[in-house]
Amino acid sequence: MKNHEKVLALTHKIVITDEFENRVKKEIIEPVLDQMTFTALNFQKSDPNSKLSIAEKFFLDVDKVVFRLLQCHKHQKNYDIIESERIKELNADIQKTTKFIDECWRPLELNCEIDAFLTKWKSSLDALAKTLIPLYGINSKTWSDKGKKIINQLNNLSAEKVKKIQPLINIIEENKGQIGSIIDLRDKVVHYDTECLTPFHYRLKEKKLHNPSLIWDGNVYMPQDFMTQASEYLLDFTREFIVKSINGFVEALYIVVTTDGHQWFMPPDKIKESK
Repeated sequence: MKNHEKVLALTHKIVITDEFENRVKKEIIEPVLDQMTFTALNFQKSDPNSKLSIAEKFFLDVDKVVFRLLQCHKHQKNYDIIESERIKELNADIQKTTKFIDECWRPLELNCEIDAFLTKWKSSLDALAKTLIPLYGINSKTWSDKGKKIINQLNNLSAEKVKKIQPLINIIEENKGQIGSIIDLRDKVVHYDTECLTPFHYRLKEKKLHNPSLIWDGNVYMPQDFMTQASEYLLDFTREFIVKSINGFVEALYIVVTTDGHQWFMPPDKIKESK
């Protein structure tokens, strides 16, 4: 290699501050950066005109997914901090002044954090769709039509390949409804549909301040609870999506990832053939 040519440094540093970030590290970053993963992915021939191997391209795309997952989590934590501050401020104001009517407050910064959270949530899926490009060569640049277009493109691969990636197709199919529902909520919030976001509300009759709530799929949630559930759901889905993508591409081996870590295995039939 010539001295002036750049070498891709496949390292990743992440400062762990809570369990969610630790899960991202253990369930996504470490399995993808595992030397065995690189070896298995690069066993297939890559484009001779590309300076990067299949494993390197895949890692760079997964890295974008990780970044967006952590952005979602950051907006969730920001919301928690801001809402706590506003609750203190409003309760202090309520104690100082006499209220004669019900009053509502809709702090802009809280809406901004929910908007940003949902936008990055969808952006994570768009980035996840792109991880299929280096492995399967399909044109999956966004998570369009709530996953249906990706399923159609995967089903258009060779019959042998479709059989091997059926677990990947299945997980997308099984989660279309849940993913689509959250994307629909994102669209409502982004277009300022206030019916799905209730404000702080002081009810004179109860002499009590009610915190904001979020209406999703016919149910009422505290925004913190919704964002926690949506983040963990997306992390679980991302982990399984990436695992099934790798296993559908690699021959003779498969990787298993859990909350405790990851490990590569050889199927029993392949072990018998190797003896």
